Amino acid sequence: MSAVLRAARPRVAVVGAGAMGSLHIRAIAESEIATLAMIVDNDQARASSTAVEYGVEWSTDPGAAVAADAAIIATPGFSHAEVSLPMLEAGLPVLIEKPLTMDEPSCGEIVAQAAIADVPIMCGFVERFNPVISATLKRLDGSTPLHITATRHSPPNSRAAISVVYDLLIHDLDLAIRLSGSQPTAGPDPIGWVSPSTRLAEIAACSLRLEDGGIAALSASRAAQRKIREITVTTPVEQIELDLMRRTMTVYRHVHHEQSPIDGGYRADTVIDIPFVRQEGEPLAMQLKHFVGLIKGDLDHEAERLSIVPSHLLAFGIENSISP
Repeated sequence: MSAVLRAARPRVAVVGAGAMGSLHIRAIAESEIATLAMIVDNDQARASSTAVEYGVEWSTDPGAAVAADAAIIATPGFSHAEVSLPMLEAGLPVLIEKPLTMDEPSCGEIVAQAAIADVPIMCGFVERFNPVISATLKRLDGSTPLHITATRHSPPNSRAAISVVYDLLIHDLDLAIRLSGSQPTAGPDPIGWVSPSTRLAEIAACSLRLEDGGIAALSASRAAQRKIREITVTTPVEQIELDLMRRTMTVYRHVHHEQSPIDGGYRADTVIDIPFVRQEGEPLAMQLKHFVGLIKGDLDHEAERLSIVPSHLLAFGIENSISP
C-alpha cells in the first residue's frame, strides 16, 4: 500500500446501485474517511441518475471500478464471482455483499485469488458491527456459551432472488461462530420450507454443535408477519438477550432458589440488568471504517479473509439439504 493512499481517503467505487448498493453509496458519501469514486450498475438510467445525485462518475461496466482504490460489490449474489475475480486479479481491495457466492467452488476461487494477489477482501456481514454484538463479545471475554438461539424473521420480500439461507440465516451462522469463538458443526438435518411461488427456501431452521459441547439453534424466515432480529446467549453464569434492531441488551442472572417446606411452592430470584450499550455509529458506517482499515493496512487482511469461509461452508450444506 502506497504512503499516499495510506494518508488519503480511499476512493471507493460501488458496483450495484440497487437497494443494498444505495445504502453503501450513502454511507461512503457521508463518511469522512473515504470518498465515493464511481457508481457502476448495468441499468444505465439508474447508474447515471444516482451518479448525478452524488456528483460522481458512472459506468455500466464493472471493469471501470479498477480505476478506484477499492470497490464495494452489491450486485446479485449469483454474479459476485464474475464481478469480483477480475478486480482481485487487478489488485483491487473489495468488499462483497453477502453471500460471497452461492456455491463452494466459486467461494473458494474468490478467497484463493485474494490470497494470491495479497489484497484485502471483506464480506458484508454488517451484523458484526452491531454495537450489541461488540458488547456481548467483550462480556463473554473468550468464554464459550452453552446455548445460542437466534431468530431472524421478516415479512415476505418480493425482491428476494436468493434463498433465505443466503439472505438472512448466514448472518446468524457468522454470529454463532464469532460468539462461540469456534467452528461449529452442523447438527441433525436442517429443515426448511420452499415456497411454491418463488421456488426458494423462505423458512430455514438448523442446529449447530459448538466445539466445547454447547449448542446453537437458528431460525430464519421471509414468511413472518413482523420483523424480528433477536439472539440469546446462555453461559454458566448468565443469559444475555439481544435485540439487534433496537440495539439493546438485557442480562439475567439466577441468584437464588428455594422450595417452601410449608406449601411445596418454589421461589427463584433473578437479577435483571440492562447495560448501557455505547453506539459508536451505525453498523454500515462501522463496516466501512473496518474496510478502510483493511485497505490502508491497519488491520490484518489475512485474518479477515479467513473469517469469511466458515459461515459460508455451513450455509452451503444447509441450502443443499433443504432446497430441491
